Amino acid sequence: MNVWKRYSTVVYDGRNLSILNILSLSVPEVVTINPQDYRTAFSLAFSPHGFISPSDRVMSNALMFEVGWILRLYQDDFSRSNYAPVTFLRGMLTVPIEFSVAAWQWVNATVFALDPKSSLYALPQDLRTTASSAQRTYRALSTKGGTVYAFIFLVSMMLIYETILLAVTVIRPEVTPNTSSFPEIDASSKSASPLPQQTFVDYASNLQSSRLGNASSVEIVQFVRNRKVCVVETDGPGENDKSIIVAVEEMGQSVSSLAGLRKGVNY
Repeated sequence: MNVWKRYSTVVYDGRNLSILNILSLSVPEVVTINPQDYRTAFSLAFSPHGFISPSDRVMSNALMFEVGWILRLYQDDFSRSNYAPVTFLRGMLTVPIEFSVAAWQWVNATVFALDPKSSLYALPQDLRTTASSAQRTYRALSTKGGTVYAFIFLVSMMLIYETILLAVTVIRPEVTPNTSSFPEIDASSKSASPLPQQTFVDYASNLQSSRLGNASSVEIVQFVRNRKVCVVETDGPGENDKSIIVAVEEMGQSVSSLAGLRKGVNY
């Protein structure tokens, strides 16, 4: 097993200690690991002494159970896996190195809090560092003046353009189209006007002239409440053409003949 160490300047998040940025990173330096240190650590973990705390004994029992479960799983179910024992061995050799520094720092801080003059579990010189706090804010930086002025100009133009659009929206008399419960009236009442050569009043124009061009459901119901509709099919201008005439009249009038109707729609 080969082990290296590297020194770096790191920016941490003070809320969760996650790494935000690595500003510098030194070249790797070889570290020699004493096998006796592993024996000592594994002996304390797997064969705890009687003076350990109840919480440490629970952790030791949980570790032995997990290790036994992994070994039985490999032996009984995944014996043909060549990577399982190697991966497990790598984990057993790597975890003590990963957490030894944190454990060392913790015990050093604990001893220092009890006795500031004690040199027990003192940190080596290469583990000492200088930490400083800072408030992080997101901002745009540029070393060229032209970039700053271009940014200010573009943002100003966008702000002016958005202000003009907002002013036009407020000043224009058109209102937002309503959507009623009658889609056939919504689609037809908002259609374009008929062509100039048409001599009849089409359905869309009739609805618009009746003030239903942008009506709500309540206005449509109130308009047709005292009216009746008559639909008749007639011969169209061509030999095989048909025309449909829709007539709307007040309830008090008789719709017996379409010739005398005053309001008619042909489409």
